This record gives sequence, C-alpha cells and structure tokens, in this order.
Amino acid sequence: MKKAFVLFAVAVFALSSPFAFAADKKAKESRQEKEDARRAELTDMEWDVTVAGKGGGADKLVFKGSQVSLKGFEKLGYGPTAYSLIAYEDSDRGTWETYQIHKDGKSSLSIRGDWTDKIMNGVISQQTIEGKTLGSWSFSSQSKTPLKAEEASSESKGSAAPAADQAPAKSSMAPLVSKESVKS
Repeated sequence: MKKAFVLFAVAVFALSSPFAFAADKKAKESRQEKEDARRAELTDMEWDVTVAGKGGGADKLVFKGSQVSLKGFEKLGYGPTAYSLIAYEDSDRGTWETYQIHKDGKSSLSIRGDWTDKIMNGVISQQTIEGKTLGSWSFSSQSKTPLKAEEASSESKGSAAPAADQAPAKSSMAPLVSKESVKS
C-alpha cells in the first residue's frame, strides 16, 4: 500500500513538474516585463522635487540611463549611481533605491522613492561610514520632464557627467553637511 502511494506521488510530481516550471518561467518573464516598463518610465527623466527637512528646498532628481542623482547632493560629492527597482504586479506603483558613498569615502547617502505616473515621494538618509546619522529628509514631486536629447545620450557615449558647456542645475539646496559635522 505504501509502495503504491509513493509510486502514485512520484508519478503526479513527474507529470505536473513541467507545467509548474512553465508557469514559474512565465511569471518571471511577466515580472521582468513589468519591471522593464517601470524602468522605462524613469529613464532619461528629470523630476522637480521639494526636499523637506533642515537645509531642504527645491532640487532636481535626474534619472539618466541606468543611473540616478540628486543635483543638490551631487554638488556635495555624491555623483550619479546605479539604482535598483521593484515593480509591483498588482499596482501601478514602483519603488527605486540607491546607495552612494561620498567621493571622500567618509559618508554615505541612501535614497529611496515610490512613484506612480507623475507623483513621487521618498526619503534621503545621510550617514558617516561608522553609522552616525548626519541627516534625514523626505522629498516629493508632482512633475517630471524628459531630459534633452543631448543630456540623455551622454551616457550612451560613455559619460555620466553633464557636457562641459551645460550649465549645472539650479538648486536652492543649502549644503547639508557642514565642516563641523564630518571630521576630516
């Protein structure tokens, strides 16, 4: 009796496995397609953001190719960096996040944003490498615009930096790290 049950269970598993693997493969492909579509919504776009918190103000969040930068922090030494993305299957919401090390290696910046269509909200956290919090901010945006063709194509030419003749984005963002807050 036990032998018959084991044989039956093995037969059911053997017959159902190809269908289960096919369904799993189709689900993974569907998730990848949704993620690719969500990533396309961010690629080569500039979001006008309002940063709330000490030293905050108007700023620009720029998605160029596969990298993201916040202009106010870029001026402070946090350059463009790659970001990861989550696309939710049952929603039109997406989440992206990035982690950057300052060019001097003494602090880090973590940025995370959630968006739907033209609305984005997120958080920014700055810490020393030892883990001491230097600042925390939130940001929001209700407008995005495509990057100009020459700005968007600079990454495909191998450069993530703006062209030399391009003026930097204007930002009312005050320096968020004073000389006293990070010891050299």
